[in-house]
This record gives sequence, structure tokens and C-alpha cells, in this order.
Amino acid sequence: MILNGGQQIKKLTPIFKLTMTITPLRKTLLSIGFACALCSPWIKQCPQFFWQIVLLIFLALFGIPHGALDHFVHRGNNKRSNKTPEKSRISTFLGRYLFMMIIYAAIWWLFPKIAFLLFLMISAFHFADTDLIIDGKSKNEHTWPEKAFYGILILSFIFFPHAEEVSPILSAWSPLTSLILQINIGHRYLDLTPWIMLLIWSVWQVKQNNYPGYGIILQTWILSTTIYFLPLIPAFIFYFTVWHSMISLQSISTHLRQQFSFTARQVFLKAIPLSLLSLCTISIFLWIGGLTFDFSIIFMGTLMSISILTLPHMEIMNTMYYDIKKSDPVSKNNELQATLQ
Repeated sequence: MILNGGQQIKKLTPIFKLTMTITPLRKTLLSIGFACALCSPWIKQCPQFFWQIVLLIFLALFGIPHGALDHFVHRGNNKRSNKTPEKSRISTFLGRYLFMMIIYAAIWWLFPKIAFLLFLMISAFHFADTDLIIDGKSKNEHTWPEKAFYGILILSFIFFPHAEEVSPILSAWSPLTSLILQINIGHRYLDLTPWIMLLIWSVWQVKQNNYPGYGIILQTWILSTTIYFLPLIPAFIFYFTVWHSMISLQSISTHLRQQFSFTARQVFLKAIPLSLLSLCTISIFLWIGGLTFDFSIIFMGTLMSISILTLPHMEIMNTMYYDIKKSDPVSKNNELQATLQ
């Protein structure tokens, strides 16, 4: 007998119903990441120099371009919110954007430890904004404490399993964090910390009693497992330059298509100018820091440069995500939950 409508959905297996709330792009990226985690013994045998080259390539292809469309996203945000044309002027946007970058760069110069902690906070909320988006959910679906906990959870899966590689990099910026990681190198019992946090997160989401949110739990477990088993550089490549950047680019492309009728080709071409400018800026920062082939120094310089670009970028993206969620009909989410029950 062939079932239709709600009857057919109700008969679906629990796992398949969970995956219904994960978009096709996310399913593809999660599958790739999980396959890489299974291949981690072979990935670890690749020379570090190889992954350094791959990191630079993926940063240039996806990491930098996903922030190079901020001026168009800003215009789209203002158009969606019906704000005055003056607020959409490129001069106004660039002035505010550059001012935030200069202030944050000054904080890095004068107070690097404070700047690093600020970077972790910014990254935590920015990752949560991107990862926790589900079509049709209300704007109040994930609270600030939830976002903060999720972001720290992701960062813990990057830091603790890769303590040997991360500790030397963090020693100059966060001695306490570096000390904790050094303790973990000898005992490894702190490796349980991110898994305990993941269990707490999962229970927290189940307590919300919102069925589409269960897909977020499945997504987070696969993401965390992938990051945990991959070496540091491949884990960073996968999470930041592949997962985070490609999902952001998809959201940006959809936003610009709705507001300005941009095609995918137009979005790609419009990202090129500022992508090249950003790459030149990062190169200048590395050159100022001294020409070196020490990967720890290069990685630190790259993180500093990305963090300076991330502060104004996060504000633009946060506004975009908030407006998108605010404009989505809450009834769509309620209807989905009723169908899946």
C-alpha cells in the first residue's frame, strides 16, 4: 500500500526523519568529512607541508571569498529592512568596516591576550550563527547561551584532541589555555571534555522539544567526530574553509539572489576584487611580521589577519541571519513539527 502526505512521513525511520532537517549541501559536506575521518590514519601520513599548501589553496578559494561579499550583503540587509539609501552607501559601509578593523588591529598590537580571547568569543558566536540555521525556524530558536556553548564546544574539539600542535601556537596569546593543553598532552583525560560537552549539548537540545532541532544534534555529532579524528590542519581546513565557508557562501548567494536577482556566476565574480585585496592584506601582515617558513608563526599571523577581518564580517552576517530568521514564517516550523509527530 502506498502512503501519501503526513502518513508517509510518519512511517519514515527515525534516522531518515532526522536527516530531513539537514540541507543537501550539509549532507554532502558531512559525508565528505566523515569519510575523511575514517581515512585519518592515511591522512596523518601525509607530510605537513602538503596540508599547508592545501590550507592556503582552500583559504583562497572559499575562506576569504565568503567574507568578500560583505558590502553586497550589507546592501541586501538594508533593502530587506527598508532602511534609508544613505545607510547603504559604499563609503559609509567601508568607513565603518575599516574603523572596526583598525580598532581590533590596535587591540592585537597593544593587548594580544585580550585580542585572542575576543577572537575566540567572536568565532564561537559566528560559528553558531552559521551552523544552527534551520529553514523555517523562529528567530528565538537558539538563545545566546546556546550559541556560546555550541561555539565553545566546536573550539574544544579543535583544541583538546590536537593539544601537541595547538599548545605552542597559543603559548604567546593564552598561557593558561596553553598550560591546560600541555597537561592534557601528558594525561589525555581532558580529551573527554569535548565529548562531555557534546552530551550536555545534545540533552539540552532534546529538552527544547523541537523536532527539527534533532537534526542539529546529528549534524553536531558528525562534525565533532570529524574534527576529533583529523589532524589539526586537515580539521581546520574541513571546518573553516570547507564547512563554514561553503555554507556561508550558500546563504549569502541565496540572500543576494532574493534581494538583487544575482546569479551564482555574478556572486562569484563580485567576490573576486575584495578576495584579492584581503589576500594582499594578509600577505602584508605576514611580511611585516617577518619573512619566515616557521608554520607556527605563519599560522598565528594568518589567524590574526582572519580575526581582524572577522569582526566586521560577523556583524554583517549576524544581521543577515537574524533578518532571514525573522522573516521566515514560524508557522512553517510548527507545520513541520506537526507532520513529523
